[in-house]
Amino acid sequence: MGHVACTSKYTYLASHVSRGKKATDDIGILPRYQGTMMHDGFGTYPKYTQATHALCHAHHLRELKGFIEQGHTWASRMTTFLLAAKQAVEAHHGALSEEEAKR
Repeated sequence: MGHVACTSKYTYLASHVSRGKKATDDIGILPRYQGTMMHDGFGTYPKYTQATHALCHAHHLRELKGFIEQGHTWASRMTTFLLAAKQAVEAHHGALSEEEAKR
C-alpha cells in the first residue's frame, strides 16, 4: 500500500504491506505529528490524538455526489452550502471573522 503525508512544501511517500495503523506507526510521521491533520474519514487517523483533525471537503463532496445520485435531495443543498462556505473563506483571504462564520 502507498501512504502519503504532505505539507504545502513537502511530500513524503512510503510503501508498506499494511494500510492501517501499523503502517502509519511504522512510517513514523503521524505518531509524532501535532498540527492539524487534514484527511478523509479513514478510521486510523483519529487514533492520533496529539493532532487536531479536519476532514477533507473534496471527500465530503464526493460522498455527497453519491447521495445525490441515490436521490437524496438534502445532499444537493449541503453541496451548495459547502461550496458557498469555500467561496466565503476565499473571499476573506482564508479566514472568516467569528461573526461571519456564525452567519
